[in-house]
Amino acid sequence: MNYWNQLTLKETAYGLVAYNTANSLSYEVCDLSYRILQLLKEKNEEQQVLLSAAAFSLSRPEMAEKLHQLKQIFDTSPKRSGSRAIIRWVREEALFGIHYMADTKGSSRLFSVLFNPLVFAVFAALSLICMLAYFLKPSFLEVGSLSISTLWLLLLLALSTVWHEIGHIQAARTFGLKRISIGAGIYYFIPVLFTDMTATYLLDKPKRLIVGMAGIYFEWIYVLVLLSCSLFFEEQLLVHAGFVVFLKSLYNLNPFFKTDGYWLLSDYLHIHQLRDRSYQTLLKVVLLKKSLGKTEVVLVVYALLHLSFYALFILFLFLRLHVHFGDLIGVEMAELNWSTLKVGIVVALEILLIFHLIRLLLQAFYSLPKYLATVTKN
Repeated sequence: MNYWNQLTLKETAYGLVAYNTANSLSYEVCDLSYRILQLLKEKNEEQQVLLSAAAFSLSRPEMAEKLHQLKQIFDTSPKRSGSRAIIRWVREEALFGIHYMADTKGSSRLFSVLFNPLVFAVFAALSLICMLAYFLKPSFLEVGSLSISTLWLLLLLALSTVWHEIGHIQAARTFGLKRISIGAGIYYFIPVLFTDMTATYLLDKPKRLIVGMAGIYFEWIYVLVLLSCSLFFEEQLLVHAGFVVFLKSLYNLNPFFKTDGYWLLSDYLHIHQLRDRSYQTLLKVVLLKKSLGKTEVVLVVYALLHLSFYALFILFLFLRLHVHFGDLIGVEMAELNWSTLKVGIVVALEILLIFHLIRLLLQAFYSLPKYLATVTKN
């Protein structure tokens, strides 16, 4: 199959998008590339497009070079011959892992009902109100010191993570996206599951927001099930597990790490590369003293909040590192035990995390001089 037949082209609020069904990735493309890809899908032959170079104000050698570039970008083949499933490695910022992509059938009727916008809003609001009412009861706060099984708690937490990703997948399938892409890896030195939602660029804004919120929405349903079971079985472990899952769902709303909250904010503002764009805008204001539009004001505010969050988080890590170093100083070889080893592991992870966060900040600023040169030139 020719690679252009695997592309879905669409004009969106984000710009011109080419979605590649072969690897479940979306690409922002310029107007010229978009029009050439449209012609490729229409003519279904590169030679015919090459003969139309003049219509794009290009010479034939320039058109040939452009076609070669597009082929390099979009012509991807599955690693398993005869299979529509693809497995690929992922390495993006703090995320390292593998991705599995395959075609699926549409969502079931039950899940489709759950993602009706009205049902979604009402159920999410009721779930949040019920959980807050339950967890803020004095009786819950009084049992905070009870001993519980760490192993069972971790198991319930792991199941909630799987259920979270199922939420994203089912929402995407409900809105007609048949190709799922799920993976596992390490994010900031923590094992995670993740779902690639780049295909949702083909959806309108309300549907994108529902897909982005679906994982947290499913976690809230999970918490309600745990609380209901705790009333039936009178098991306090389920209450504590529900509380931990609820806190995890709130953490996922953090807009400063690339969790669900970041992508929701990006989708709501219709801004790709939100973090990098915000830093670029902030530096443009500081160095070029240019007036700002409404969107640029939002970007500057986000950049300042992002910097503040990272600075406070790094300071917190340094303080914890100081405490843990104090626990390790003076420990002799004969006194080494599992508790000491765990402290040593935590110290190593804290050092790596501090290094990585500082590196991300430096990377964010590293590309700015080139960007500023372009802005100044224009």
